[in-house]
Amino acid sequence: MGLPKVAIKLESDRLGQPPQTDDGMAGMIVSGVTTATGKIGIAEPRQLFSLGDAEKLGIKPSGKNAFAHGQIRKFYEEASSGAALWVMLVDASVSMEQACDLRGDYAPALEEASQRQIKLLAVSTQTTPASPSLVSGLDAEVSKAVVKAQALAAHYAKNYRPFRVVLDGKNFSGKVSELYGYNEDDKNRVCIFLCNDNASKNADVGTLVGRAAALPVQRNIGRVKDGPLKALKMYFTDGKSIEAHEDEWSSIRDKAYISCRTYAGKPGYFFTDDPTLTSVTDDYNSLARGRVIDKVIELTYTTYVTELLDEIPLKDDGTINPALIKAWQNEIENAIDLAMTANGEISSARAYIDEHQPILQSGKIQIVLRILPVSYSKFIEVHLGFDTNVNPLKKTIE
Repeated sequence: MGLPKVAIKLESDRLGQPPQTDDGMAGMIVSGVTTATGKIGIAEPRQLFSLGDAEKLGIKPSGKNAFAHGQIRKFYEEASSGAALWVMLVDASVSMEQACDLRGDYAPALEEASQRQIKLLAVSTQTTPASPSLVSGLDAEVSKAVVKAQALAAHYAKNYRPFRVVLDGKNFSGKVSELYGYNEDDKNRVCIFLCNDNASKNADVGTLVGRAAALPVQRNIGRVKDGPLKALKMYFTDGKSIEAHEDEWSSIRDKAYISCRTYAGKPGYFFTDDPTLTSVTDDYNSLARGRVIDKVIELTYTTYVTELLDEIPLKDDGTINPALIKAWQNEIENAIDLAMTANGEISSARAYIDEHQPILQSGKIQIVLRILPVSYSKFIEVHLGFDTNVNPLKKTIE
């Protein structure tokens, strides 16, 4: 029995805190070779937390892994040291199409090594031919990779491990008219980036994914308040400066490609927007909206998976007990509100369960979950002019 005493036992799991998701976990598949140290070989996934980690593995700024080092460096310039990045080096003969193949040895292996925690996957293979084959204004492998990347991401989303893919828009012909209009397509889990900081033929996918990884899921990567990119000069993958295509920035965006731009009076470069390769009528036609719904998917699955095969009490008329309905609705609403609404990632969430659904016959309980997202000030229209009296201000907006 021992001495009389006051015993205090700490209890956990009483605050109803939401399930946690690692929203910024990123992956990168990039051209490279087995390092001289042998600490990372071809198709071997490794997790990094800084550029220094990559250099310790033997990925150096010069030599045969200079390209991989550059993409990793650009990731950490935007995401900062401490951000998690899963990296896989692939042989120069491996195309982006092969890297993204669901049945291949690359993206699936990287995803599994991360325990399916990757939320943003960057894919870039180094351009080597002097005269690459072009299709729709880009390297021929880009359009093939889009199809594979969409299938890959859709497969993991179906299994409640969603992520988004950013592809290297390499070897841009420089002719915007030749670019395929993905704004009429349906590849809403994929983005194509067209820019870099060195006038090469490859896009800096590390820059884009690094910026996204550092931001909350609802944030547009082009948000001006987040400041310019770290790069001092930006180019398209045709080798021309961003400014050289200024008159075509809008057309490039309208075709659903991500590029960079400048703003009068503000130094530096910004992303034009965050479109995915799909129609403007698609709810998930932006990277931010896609990342938001991906987080909701994970939270919903985590919340309800523990309820599988549990008993459902019924009233005398066979309908679902209202107490259970209220509990289940509150459970998901609270989880999402704590994890997302409170952080400004969405505006609100509401769940509904119909008590009259035939659960006794079907064994299925259906839940309607609706998310009210945040909106974006993509266009700000100011009606400006002289007036003879501004008190009170005349209403001139129609």
